[in-house]
Amino acid sequence: MILEYPKRITLKDIARSAKLSVAAVSMALRNHESLPATTIDRVKKIADELGYRPDPALSALAAHRCRLQPNRNVSVIALVSNWSTRDGWLNVSGAKELFENASARASNLGFDLQHFWAREHGGFSPRLSDVLNARGIRSVILAPAEAESVRSDMSWDAFTVVSLEPPPLDVVMPHVGINHFANVSRCWHELTDRGLSRVGLITREEHYAAAAGQSIAAHAFSQSRTASPFDQIPNLTLGRGNEAAQISAWIEEHRPDAVIGCAPVHHLLVDEVEVTVPHDLCYISLDIAAEKHPNVSGINANNGVVGETVIDTLNHLLQRGITGAAKSPVGTHVSGAWQEGETLATMPLLAQSG
Repeated sequence: MILEYPKRITLKDIARSAKLSVAAVSMALRNHESLPATTIDRVKKIADELGYRPDPALSALAAHRCRLQPNRNVSVIALVSNWSTRDGWLNVSGAKELFENASARASNLGFDLQHFWAREHGGFSPRLSDVLNARGIRSVILAPAEAESVRSDMSWDAFTVVSLEPPPLDVVMPHVGINHFANVSRCWHELTDRGLSRVGLITREEHYAAAAGQSIAAHAFSQSRTASPFDQIPNLTLGRGNEAAQISAWIEEHRPDAVIGCAPVHHLLVDEVEVTVPHDLCYISLDIAAEKHPNVSGINANNGVVGETVIDTLNHLLQRGITGAAKSPVGTHVSGAWQEGETLATMPLLAQSG
């Protein structure tokens, strides 16, 4: 018995029905900006009527060929930050690794990643849009917002945009970021396994809003699940001035058994506050790569993976011809990996040292 398989509808079949070239049909199905919207809609309607479905194997082969033969016409991707200083975001823990990996990934795909400081052009304003358009830039990555109150007066319709971390509430777009909630939850898992529940969280004022908010939320949730949910240590947000003195006073008042550092403060605990870690106090870092001392227990935040992923996400949107805000934005959260170090002990050891 010979099995007969239904004929696969191809781009050539659609082109014949639409009286267009195969190249034009391919561009229409990818929402190419050079084609009128009426042509794109007509081609898609014909494709649906004919029952066209992309061939996953051919799509994978085409993507593979693109990776082997990067685009020789280098296009600029603008990574736009809107912090109070030009290098404010770039100086945040993990940002340098993220930017370097994103730059390398962009270069492999034929792009040039460049940093733009929005406030040099009036913030997220029509003027910034004019500057990007004048330079022929159509691809934008938004750095995390420094503060939740920053709003956008800029239209993104002409740009393919991906945000690092969830964007401000008035901007709806795809985003890629660190899974701060999962990372803090993993820290708590390691702590409770060792019998530790009196845990404090240290952040910095300049820690960007999305990261601090998710970390604090995960910490509060984990605190609520302890045996004494109403007897908890308040968070410490380090402000201007002597950070070691702020930490010392906080430890003296609240006596935590362990500290989770949103900011890399292990060196302050050991070198300036002169706490013996982990005998007097356990310490877990949410970004071990940013710590000044080696062998710190905590999370490898995978900032480099975030950088590579945001470029891949942007490239995917560019290939599909997607611009502007998204009706249903999709977010990719990259979880970190736990790394055992020498700054975390069990509760019995802490009790003996006390």
